[in-house]
Amino acid sequence: MLGDEPADLIKLTQTAGGIISKDEASTAPGTRTLTATPNDPNNLFFVEWTVSGMALTDTQKYSNPVTINVPGEITVQATFDGGAVDANGVTWARAHVAKPHTFETSPLGANWVYQFGETGRAMVAWPSTGTISASNPGYKADGTTVTTWNSAAYTKNENWPTTADVNPCPTGWVVPNYTHLSSWTVSALTERVRQLTKGSVVLTLVLQARRNASGNLENYSGYKSSSATTGHYFTVEVNANSGILIQRDLSAPNLSAFHVRCVKLP
Repeated sequence: MLGDEPADLIKLTQTAGGIISKDEASTAPGTRTLTATPNDPNNLFFVEWTVSGMALTDTQKYSNPVTINVPGEITVQATFDGGAVDANGVTWARAHVAKPHTFETSPLGANWVYQFGETGRAMVAWPSTGTISASNPGYKADGTTVTTWNSAAYTKNENWPTTADVNPCPTGWVVPNYTHLSSWTVSALTERVRQLTKGSVVLTLVLQARRNASGNLENYSGYKSSSATTGHYFTVEVNANSGILIQRDLSAPNLSAFHVRCVKLP
């Protein structure tokens, strides 16, 4: 009918747990940006984009927001998920921890790393890229910034506490222990991305960490467990050349900072 507005070329759908939106109406072919917003970011978060008739790159599948080319009528879906359950009944978060008590919005999000938590030491989310500075600081749970790398070694014989002042995970989630991190296999997706698999559970790990007394960036990463013995804690480490292993961090206790992947409290 004369005067009718052109139909929108993008049909948006989503699984339960969140909504998706676009930057503007798509009444003509072109580039559009889509955003996935979980209803409850503590328990449900974005997992993956799918687009009818279009093969997305891994980066596009897991980016949030994502920018795609719209050649004509398409259906776009965002999947929201509360975690993956392994063979032992443990629910794993599909995204890393971002700033304290929040998840990244994408399984490929890898912007923050943490040193081992202990009572009496302020929890800090350190940026996983760039030099730590006033323009690229770490963040405490209260939002205050930190620009001096913590070079003090872990000394206590205690597991990573679960109290909110030290536990970086969102409410209802905790840092996994040594047993949780056992028996994973690793495969390479790209030069900087590894896929960790245990049974039906698949996690994505980006190789980026900080290490030693100056907080230098390294081309490896892993997960810290919540388990510790006197002066040492247990980690899972993956570098650019090797598979996965569990080891005690003997060389530099608590000086390295890894991404944190949480498990859900039973």
